[in-house]
Amino acid sequence: MARTLSLFEEDRLTLPKSIELSVESLRHYGSFYKHWAIALSGGKDSSATVTLIAHLIETGKFPNLRA
Repeated sequence: MARTLSLFEEDRLTLPKSIELSVESLRHYGSFYKHWAIALSGGKDSSATVTLIAHLIETGKFPNLRA
């Protein structure tokens, strides 16, 4: 059986690249604000976002932030 190709197959991001872009975006837009507020719905997307941000803070990717 032939594999169905996606129109965007070559443009898919890897997890490390997705995280890198997220860090760049958070650093850029986060620099506009003294305090951050993160809304959490409890769904998969918001849970993944909060988990990623907590991990970035714990691993020093955001050295100026305090958990």
